[in-house]
Amino acid sequence: MKNFKFSVFVFIIILLTNVIFMTCTVPEVKDKTPPTCEIIYPVPGQAISGTVVVRIGATDNNELDRTLLYIDGELAATLKGHITEYVWDTQPVADNQDHSIYAVAFDKEDNAGFSGAITVRVVSGVLPDTTAPTIAILNPIDKSVVEDTVNVITQVQDDSRVIKVEFFIDGYLRYTTEASPFNYQWVVTNLIDGSVHSLFARAFDENLNQSYSNVVRVTIKSNIVIDNEPPAVGIIYPTNGVTVKDTTEILVNVTDNIGIDRLQFFADGQLQSTITSSPWRFLWDVTGLVNGSQHKIFIIAFDTNQNQGVSQEINVIVQSDIIDNVAVINVEFYFDGTLIGNDETPPYEHILDISGLQPNSTHTLYAIAYDGAENITQTPLQSVSIAPKDLIPPTVQIINPNNGATITNDIVITAQAQDQNGVTFVEFFINGVLVGNDSISPYTYNWSIMSLPNNSVQTLFAKAYDAAGNVGNSTLISVTILNQDIIPPTVTILYPTEGSQFSAGTIVTISADAQDNIGIDKVEFYIDGDLLATVTQAPYKYDWDTTNYGDGQNHSIYLKAYDQAGNVGTQSGKIPHSIFNQTGIAS
Repeated sequence: MKNFKFSVFVFIIILLTNVIFMTCTVPEVKDKTPPTCEIIYPVPGQAISGTVVVRIGATDNNELDRTLLYIDGELAATLKGHITEYVWDTQPVADNQDHSIYAVAFDKEDNAGFSGAITVRVVSGVLPDTTAPTIAILNPIDKSVVEDTVNVITQVQDDSRVIKVEFFIDGYLRYTTEASPFNYQWVVTNLIDGSVHSLFARAFDENLNQSYSNVVRVTIKSNIVIDNEPPAVGIIYPTNGVTVKDTTEILVNVTDNIGIDRLQFFADGQLQSTITSSPWRFLWDVTGLVNGSQHKIFIIAFDTNQNQGVSQEINVIVQSDIIDNVAVINVEFYFDGTLIGNDETPPYEHILDISGLQPNSTHTLYAIAYDGAENITQTPLQSVSIAPKDLIPPTVQIINPNNGATITNDIVITAQAQDQNGVTFVEFFINGVLVGNDSISPYTYNWSIMSLPNNSVQTLFAKAYDAAGNVGNSTLISVTILNQDIIPPTVTILYPTEGSQFSAGTIVTISADAQDNIGIDKVEFYIDGDLLATVTQAPYKYDWDTTNYGDGQNHSIYLKAYDQAGNVGTQSGKIPHSIFNQTGIAS
């Protein structure tokens, strides 16, 4: 009896244990985490040709199943493994156009992970050479003093062949050579001693890529000297207030830093005689002058550069047998001993035009009065100086664009220029060629870049001029032209959201938002990598009929947006997917 009770108890325990186990069974959790996927090679924007190995990397939290590679929206390969490769023969599509590449990785649960779509340029033949040569001026060095003939030595390097080098002096093209070692024999003997000049060079390779060298500034040593120093001249005899008669000897002392060309003797403003060699003296006959009349004498000395020096004015009294007391009938006006006008009516006057005179020059003014008996008298000699010449050049710099800038659209080049006496105008140079000028601050030039080669390097500098003709040069700057729209559009799936569920046979309206800096051309709708619709205007929507899709399957939605320049953008982040169920109940 005891054994029976024990057996019943054991049976009850076993029964209860089975009930407990049956009640506490934990259901399996389904993996919903998609793999990660990326295109390792080629890189976005790369130019490729020939046979290219497309390399893809993919990982998953559990187990990776397969990776699908798409080129231009078409399935190109199904690959296995975490790091996979596909050998792509680009020759059939080598059209110098852009092509898209993307990949989709699946795990064992058919979760899909998408790489971003990249764009590459497939070219035919050899990849184009877009690398500019490098060039540097090795001799002369910056801030050096040069003389006679300067051997301008350059160092030029390029991946291809250098076809020519241009040499610019003070911004102007002076010499071009097509022969290595690309040097230039610069003769400076005709330049002014102490003047400063700038030198730079430009190199071209056989693909017309170009670049500029460093700018070298040198000081000239030559025999060309600007002599602005006038002679020093003085009358030794007669002295001031002396009475002279008959024939009087005029003794002169004269010196100059270069050399004397001639002396001219004036009495009452009238040129009496000229001598061209030592001894420096004149003979003056005063026997025809009125007794007791006062006269003024002076000497003008000219050096070999025609600078003029004027002596002191000496007043002398004439002793003779001629007596006069007649009214004035005419007054003549003299400038540097030359008659420039007369006046017969008081007040006696004449307007002097000095616009053509050299700055820093010294000149003489006097007048001579005549009476009815043809007696004459001269006013005191007046010495005048023309204002010093402005020798200071303006300062100028380009403030827009900045050096090294990338230019994507037409631009207003702006220069800032200053001068102590005012800037008259500013010239703008592109690649050493004068393209425009402006005489009103701010100094600008409207530059259209649409005809320029894309990715080309352009050099800019400006010249400012003042009223005295002085010229100031700006620093040379370089900019890169990027005049094509290379910014891809952005596209976002607004509906459905990731993980949405629908019953098979439902019409699902896929809506998207697409934006671009210029304008959207079209949006393509892909389901599981297949292009199903193209929409060319907003709103970007597609009604997806799910009737022919199986129950319980995952499907991916993928969009591509194209702008008017052909740039392609895909939706950012993970690609949304939807789960379809025949009954509408989540699986």
